[in-house]
Amino acid sequence: MRHNSERLPERFAGRVPLLVGEGRKLIRRSARKAGETATRVARGSRRIVGQTVERTERYARRNPWMGLGAAACTGAFIGAVASFLFFRD
Repeated sequence: MRHNSERLPERFAGRVPLLVGEGRKLIRRSARKAGETATRVARGSRRIVGQTVERTERYARRNPWMGLGAAACTGAFIGAVASFLFFRD
């Protein structure tokens, strides 16, 4: 069966705007949901980081030498992870 290229646009002419409109709605909805999720994750991580910093400061004030050791160990751990990620190739 042979398709007539002149009849194809006429047959789909009414459907194309509907599909384009639905596609735009889906993209906008997806972008909005992604933005909301990113905002929620950023707020949660900011709260967790703030709590961690406050706890570390309190710990360091109470036990200065142990706080120094904890800071050194934390720095060494972060450095090890960073160098692993950087040199893993």
